[in-house]
Amino acid sequence: MSQSLVLLLSLFAAAASQNSSKQEGGVQSPKFTAEVLFVGEGSGDMPIWHFTAVNDEGELVGVSRNDLDHAVILAQGGKAGYSENLDWMATRWRLGRDAELRSNALIFPGFSESHVVGINSEGVMVGFAEKEDLIGDAFRVLAFLHAENGTITDISALSSMRNCWPKAINDRGDVVGDASNDPGPFSWSARYHTSAFHWSPSGEFRVLPAPQGATNIKAVALSKDGLIAGECESANYSGRRVVVWQGNEVLELPEVGGHAYCRAGDINDRGDIVGYSMESPCDSGGETRPLLWTRDHYGTFRGRDLGFEGTAIGINSQGWVVGTRTDCAGGQRCAALYLREGRWSDKGIALDLNDLVLPTEDWIAGKLRLVEALDLTDTGMILCRAWKRGANWAYVLLNKV
Repeated sequence: MSQSLVLLLSLFAAAASQNSSKQEGGVQSPKFTAEVLFVGEGSGDMPIWHFTAVNDEGELVGVSRNDLDHAVILAQGGKAGYSENLDWMATRWRLGRDAELRSNALIFPGFSESHVVGINSEGVMVGFAEKEDLIGDAFRVLAFLHAENGTITDISALSSMRNCWPKAINDRGDVVGDASNDPGPFSWSARYHTSAFHWSPSGEFRVLPAPQGATNIKAVALSKDGLIAGECESANYSGRRVVVWQGNEVLELPEVGGHAYCRAGDINDRGDIVGYSMESPCDSGGETRPLLWTRDHYGTFRGRDLGFEGTAIGINSQGWVVGTRTDCAGGQRCAALYLREGRWSDKGIALDLNDLVLPTEDWIAGKLRLVEALDLTDTGMILCRAWKRGANWAYVLLNKV
């Protein structure tokens, strides 16, 4: 790239960072710099890193393949080690001062793989480990917390359920997820039952109450004050509803989006909840519509369709909503950021995150396209999955400027 073009890009980036563009209805769009975390080696290769979440400190978590040179920590004893039989390892990444990612992976002896699903601002990770039970070849799923000081807690130890899948952790250390007695993944045996749970740092493991007649209940996110968002199957499997728990009370949120099947995505510390509706009971096939529920001063939730095709999977304390649009320019799929004019406004705009990245030389040279937003923070970081032609998936961290 010529020096004149690099200079032009630098001037453009500087101007863009100082003057955020005004959008429809006076919504001001932010600008971002892009940190490329990982790019696959070839279109036929399975990615060796999968990022799932980021906290306000920029720490990233996810899973990595068992063929990397990690600093690996055994879950028992805290000693360095390695397991040839482990497929995927729960992993934390930190960005060093030299802009290089440093990774640490966890091994759970006797378990075939481990995953991290979330990390809070204190650096506490939550995840799960899976293994096959030698009795009847059934599965066992253990839910764990990994603290910054290396302490590991089995949060499923007090559960009567066989398998526990945590979904989220807040800054107080509360964890929510779902648990089942299914002896094998999707065996649909007579013992199959799924319930939502809440675990507190005091060690209490609590099964959350179910709406009348509901089944297959899952908790997926929680606020700092303990408001929990989740989903359940309606009676007679006629649909899927988004629900919210406050203490021992459960409320089914108003139907919106025009489809009978809904998924919960996230809840922020103000109690705003996002999700999406689907034509089909499965996530594949059919139209999906992003949804938002806000709570008024009386505690009543009101829902709305955000006005485009796609999903909403994350919302921060500023009310930013992230997800995916399937109706971007040219009919392409893109990572999306939805901004409202105000918290109580029905007006807003869904932006293509690709249009908000400052055009640095490295970003243009990478020729990446952001296709899905995976997580966001209150400080304006957005974790995205991207696509690079001929190189399979890539992961990018956007930082607000």
